[in-house]
Amino acid sequence: MAPSILLLLPALFFSLVLLMVPYRHIMDPTSTTLTISQARPDENGRNRSAVTLSLPRILPGVCVPDETYCSCGVYPDSGDLCGGSGVICMRSDSDTGTTDSCPFSAILEMPHALSKIIWEMLGKWWPVYVIFGIVVAIVGTYGMYICMKWLKLRWCGVPESSASPQQESDLLVPSNPPVPSFPVMENVEEFSFNELKNATFNFSVAFQIGAGSFSVVYRGRLSDGRKVAVKRCNTTGSHREAVFKAEVETLAKARHVNVVSLIGYCTENNERICVFEYMGNKDLVGSIHPRMWQMRTRLCTSWKLRIKVLLDAARGIEYLHRYCEPQIIHRDIKSANILLDEKWVAKISDFGFAVFGPEPGSDRVDVDTVSGTTGYADPDCYGDAPFVSQRTDVYSFGVVMLEIVTGRMAYNAGNNRHLATFAARRIAAGRFREVMDKRLSLPSGQEMEAVEMVARLAQQCVSPGLERPNMSVVVTELESAFARFD
Repeated sequence: MAPSILLLLPALFFSLVLLMVPYRHIMDPTSTTLTISQARPDENGRNRSAVTLSLPRILPGVCVPDETYCSCGVYPDSGDLCGGSGVICMRSDSDTGTTDSCPFSAILEMPHALSKIIWEMLGKWWPVYVIFGIVVAIVGTYGMYICMKWLKLRWCGVPESSASPQQESDLLVPSNPPVPSFPVMENVEEFSFNELKNATFNFSVAFQIGAGSFSVVYRGRLSDGRKVAVKRCNTTGSHREAVFKAEVETLAKARHVNVVSLIGYCTENNERICVFEYMGNKDLVGSIHPRMWQMRTRLCTSWKLRIKVLLDAARGIEYLHRYCEPQIIHRDIKSANILLDEKWVAKISDFGFAVFGPEPGSDRVDVDTVSGTTGYADPDCYGDAPFVSQRTDVYSFGVVMLEIVTGRMAYNAGNNRHLATFAARRIAAGRFREVMDKRLSLPSGQEMEAVEMVARLAQQCVSPGLERPNMSVVVTELESAFARFD
C-alpha cells in the first residue's frame, strides 16, 4: 500500500469515530406490527399462512442522563422508553416551528449527530481536539509504516528497486582525494559503488547497524545473496585515508576464524568503503551492557559462554601477534570491537589503528600519536616518545576480561573511575566476589574456580607492562578455565 494512502487512513478513521455516536431518528413513538405470510400445510393438510410480529417502538430522540440536559422539557413516558436509565428531550419545533430556543434539538437533527454530553465535554475547543487527534494519528501511522518497512527490509533483504538519488546519504567526502592503490589481494574483491548502494538500499537509515567516530556501518545483501556489513568512512582528510588503508591492508593479510573477514572494498566516487562478513549477534559490548530497550542475551546469563567468548577473542589476538605475517598490533582492543556471529563465535574487528610489527629484535613500534579508547588505552604508552607493543593489546584485553567478570563499563565518566584500577585492586586483595557480576547466578565448585581464574588473569594483564603475560599464556589460561565447565 502506498505511503500516501496509509497517511489518509487515520484521518478517515478518526472522522468516522466522531460521527458514529449512537443516535436515533426523530419521530413520534408508535407501535408497529409486521405480518409475514407463508403457505405452509399443518398436520391436517390445511395451509397456515399468517404470523404477526410486534416490533418495538422507535425512540423519538436520544436518551440523556436526566432532564437537566433538556431546555424544552422531556417526552412523556421517556423514562420507560429509555429503559429507566434516562429521558428524552422534547422538541420545540412541534409548537413553534423553530428550533432556535432549543439548540440541543438542532443537534439531534444533524445526520450522524454527536450527543450533548460529548459536545459539552469538548466545548468550544473541539476543533482543536479534532485537529490534534488527526495529527497524532498521522504521525503514529507514519511511524508504524517506517517500522514495518524496517522490519521488512531486515527480514526480506533488499527490495528490487533502489531509492532515488535524492535519498542518498550526505556523508562528507573530500572533493578529489588521492585514490589509494592496493596490490592484487587474494580473496578480496573490489566492488563498484552502485553494487554497495543497492546492497544497502542506498545506505538507508533502516539498514544502519552501527556508527563510530570515523564511519557508519550498514547491513547489506549482495546480488549473489551474501549478507554483509558495509563500513562507509564519513570523515575527510589524511586521517580518513590512513584509517581506510590500514584496515584494508591488515585484514587482507589476517585470515583466521577469530578475526572478522574482509570481503572487499570500494574507492569509486571518492568513497572509502570496506565490506565485511556479517556478524548476527553484533558486538560484545551490547551483549554485556544492553540498553534498557534491548533484550538480554545469553551472555547475560551464562558464565560458560562468557569465558568461551573470551577464549575466542584471545585466540584471534594471539594469531595477530604470533602467527600472522607480518605481525599485527591492533591498538584498539575493546568490547565494541569484538563481534559475535550467529553461533556466538567471537571475532576481532576494526583495524583502523592497526600497525605492522614489531621488527625482529624489537618489542615495540614507535608511533606519532597514541590511539585507543578511554578505559582501554595502555597508560604505559604515553610519554615523550609514544609507542605501542603487543603488551598494549594485552592490557586492553585485560580490561575486556574485567568487563566480562564484573559486568561494569570500562570507564565511568560520572566518577572518572577506570575499571582496570577499581576492579584489579579488589581482585589482588582477595575480594574477588565483591566485583562479580550480580546479574548472573553465583557459580559453585569448579565453575567458581574458572571465573576466579579469569579474574586473576585479567588483573595480571592490566599490571605494569613487564608483568603482563603474552597472549599465548592468556589463551592457555582461558582454555584451562573453560575446561572446568565440562
